Amino acid sequence: MRIRGCGSPQNNDEQRTTRRKIAARLLLWCLGICCAGILLFQAADTVKSRQPVQTRIVHQEQPPTRAAPESEGKWDVNQATAEDLQKADGVGPALAQRICDLREERGGFRFLEELMDVNGIGEKRFEALRALFYCSTPAP
Repeated sequence: MRIRGCGSPQNNDEQRTTRRKIAARLLLWCLGICCAGILLFQAADTVKSRQPVQTRIVHQEQPPTRAAPESEGKWDVNQATAEDLQKADGVGPALAQRICDLREERGGFRFLEELMDVNGIGEKRFEALRALFYCSTPAP
């Protein structure tokens, strides 16, 4: 009768072989984990170096002009005077002044359609104003 693990040369060889196989598998597993980690860190560095270039738009101050641009033939409603506003059909001195007052109150018009908020401007007068004016967004 043989007792397991007790000095038999054949049993010792089997144990060594099994241990070596386990050690080899463990070593390969560790190497695989290390290689995967290295690849992940390299990929992360590559992603960091490929950050998108941010485009910076510099707004240049333009001097306010009341003259109509030749290409459009329109005036900027945020720069127009009461006299300029009166050039539209149906816009008199009182309505032109109300437009200027609302523009000052709001700090400038963002959209030309905001002219419809002025008392006395309906669709017909708005279309007359749209034919002569455009709206530039005021600088913040």
